[in-house]
Amino acid sequence: MSYFRAGPKLALALWALLAIGGAREAESVPRWTAKAEAGPEYDSNALRVAQDDTAVLLPAPLLRCSTDLGFELNAGRQALALGYSGGAKLFLRGGPISAAHEHVHRATLGASWHLGPARLGVQGNYYDVFQPRQDDPALTALQRDLRLATGLLRASTGQRRAWPALIVDVGYQMMHFKPDADFDFHGPLGSASARWQLYAGEGAGASAWTLGATFTLGRRWFSGLRTVCARTNQGGCFNDLRARRADWDQLLWFQLGYEGAATALWWYGVELNGSNSDDQRYVRHIVGMRFTVPLVWALYASAESVLQVSSFRRSAALESTNQPFNPLLDEENRSRLSAYVGRELGPRWALVARWTVYVNESIAATTALTRLGFFRQTVFAGVRYAFDSELR
Repeated sequence: MSYFRAGPKLALALWALLAIGGAREAESVPRWTAKAEAGPEYDSNALRVAQDDTAVLLPAPLLRCSTDLGFELNAGRQALALGYSGGAKLFLRGGPISAAHEHVHRATLGASWHLGPARLGVQGNYYDVFQPRQDDPALTALQRDLRLATGLLRASTGQRRAWPALIVDVGYQMMHFKPDADFDFHGPLGSASARWQLYAGEGAGASAWTLGATFTLGRRWFSGLRTVCARTNQGGCFNDLRARRADWDQLLWFQLGYEGAATALWWYGVELNGSNSDDQRYVRHIVGMRFTVPLVWALYASAESVLQVSSFRRSAALESTNQPFNPLLDEENRSRLSAYVGRELGPRWALVARWTVYVNESIAATTALTRLGFFRQTVFAGVRYAFDSELR
């Protein structure tokens, strides 16, 4: 696809614009950041299969590594930001487990221009998952091998007294799901966000609260056909050969953050997916929290909890929730609980340990049926490195 090869040219063009526009401004110093993490991990359900009478859960050890690189340059009224995140999971057993090998790449590119009280910008995002191709269709169906590209135009304003900071994005997204082209989609999307910040205290006792709200609307035209189902749950569903699937996806998101002696984040989201396919209409609620606190002897601890509850219009959807894809190496679009402990070894190095358990989101339909359906836990121990050119 040609749009996947345009990134380097666009980066050079944005860099030239910044260089020309900021040549007469005061000299600016770029900021470089880098993070890396590596170590062994244990996965109790390497293939991420659902639990039923015939499922065989395959536990396996693996080696994993991840990295995050960033570059920022403010040249007067212009700014440029580049980012790259990558990760890999290599299982130490062969056979069917090899289908779970995975490496992920994500790149971002953004540029902005300050025009009076507002800031205008452009941003591009590219995300790609690579997994080994499988001859067994059953193993292919368990993979999440996908490619996602998004381009956005952004307008924003800073917070002014009682008025919040505002951000408006308009753009286009394209997704290619490699195991099954029926789930490929493309379409426009837009979002509007508001954010308030409140500061309290001074010096060592200073703290900050952040309240944010975001509404996102996206249109998705799929390659696969729309599904038509009978009016009763006892009836079946079939593909409509005359039309392809098309969805309106809406997400309303609220979050509250705190930074002080500890850090904490609480969030709630509600997603409404309207579709011309009868078995793809649903409402999903997402509730979560995360906090980090310092302990003794340079130890610090973090915990995260996420609960998801979905309601489908038809019980038939219980068999396949067709959850949206989440572009992260570790997270699944399921309810989860995670605990994290780290010990600093210096200004840049730390030992880390993490335990996470995933379960299927609770699903409620006209039959009021709720089931677990999925269980997976991972245990990781390793070393982390962090660098920031502003903290030398």
